[in-house]
Amino acid sequence: ALTKNEADWSIGTDPDNPSDLGATVRFLLEDEWIVLTKSALIYVPAGMKHSPFVIEDLRRPIIHFSGGPNVEYNSTSV
Repeated sequence: ALTKNEADWSIGTDPDNPSDLGATVRFLLEDEWIVLTKSALIYVPAGMKHSPFVIEDLRRPIIHFSGGPNVEYNSTSV
């Protein structure tokens, strides 16, 4: 679990339909799998167990990145 808040972005690359992720992606938050098929931002509060990020069906390239209001990156073992 992270010690700071985090945001995870998954963005589709189809210029004609940017909301379409172009993939089916699963993301684990605590004990619940979130399934993404559209461009999305997931907010992960500090201390929440999360990951992995699993790409199940990739139809076109996607952009994925994480960030937050952190000066440094720390985590704790779960």
